[in-house]
Amino acid sequence: ARFNRRTFVFDDDKAAPSFLGRPLPRRSDYVDYVMEGLDRNGSSNPLIGWCFPIVFDFPEIARNAQFSLTVTDLIADQRPMSQSPNYREKLDASYRATIGLSDLVLTNCQPVADAFSDLAPEIHVIPNACEIIGPERAWEKPIELANLRGPILGYTGNLRDRLDVELLERISDQRPDWQIVLIGSAHGSPDILRLQGRENVHFLGVRPYEEAQAYISHFDVAIMPHVDNEVSQRMNPLKLYVYHALGVPIVSTDVANIEEIAPYARIAKDGEEFIAEIESILAKGVDRPRTRPGGEALKPISWDDRIERILKLVDRVGA
Repeated sequence: ARFNRRTFVFDDDKAAPSFLGRPLPRRSDYVDYVMEGLDRNGSSNPLIGWCFPIVFDFPEIARNAQFSLTVTDLIADQRPMSQSPNYREKLDASYRATIGLSDLVLTNCQPVADAFSDLAPEIHVIPNACEIIGPERAWEKPIELANLRGPILGYTGNLRDRLDVELLERISDQRPDWQIVLIGSAHGSPDILRLQGRENVHFLGVRPYEEAQAYISHFDVAIMPHVDNEVSQRMNPLKLYVYHALGVPIVSTDVANIEEIAPYARIAKDGEEFIAEIESILAKGVDRPRTRPGGEALKPISWDDRIERILKLVDRVGA
């Protein structure tokens, strides 16, 4: 199959009116932009519209494109993530419109399916999965990590209100020789910025997926210090699958929707146990080079398995 990727960069009156020497379209031209892209790249049937909400304009795009099949993939429920009642109402209206015109609705965990059960007669749960990474794949140690002295505890993902900032502060205080590396955007929650300025906490910003793999592969312990709240209860953390596929020891708090990957991680009931589990891993020593799970071991929780299940659903609904 041939894929074309297009990104819409628009003029929001705050940035320059051009980008890379080309004039920027207005935000209001987004639907026209998508339709022109479909026409330019061939929009003959069968054409599947696949939406990962929130895309506020998707209902209008779907009506104009007249997709042969419309799929909505609810990778999370963004409504609990918003502090603004008005924005939550906007999110809810968008979910309702998008799901209402969908032929197939997917999600990655049962709580999200339950949260949207009033909007769709059937929501299919397909969890996240592991990428099978061959043993020959290796990455140079990124310079930011090479300059650190002491065990590296790493986290990747949006640094928002699902993170247990108090637990990270506790680790930083009690184990000053451990280096805590945080990769991801901090724009979602100001609480995480309380950790700025600590000598053993390092904010590395956003990294593309391929680059993030290089960092993760050189973590001594991959951590997921999430709190148990409405946000974490409605997500299936992809990062745990990535950590596992790269063969990195994992320590996670005891949160929802990690049952499938939990056998490959250490699950801590509280902060004291979280630190103790990290110490136990470090005491045993960290394998170098990494021993990664083989393809056969990962197959039941691999993307190949998930995609096969999704395609069967697409064939059934589109038949």
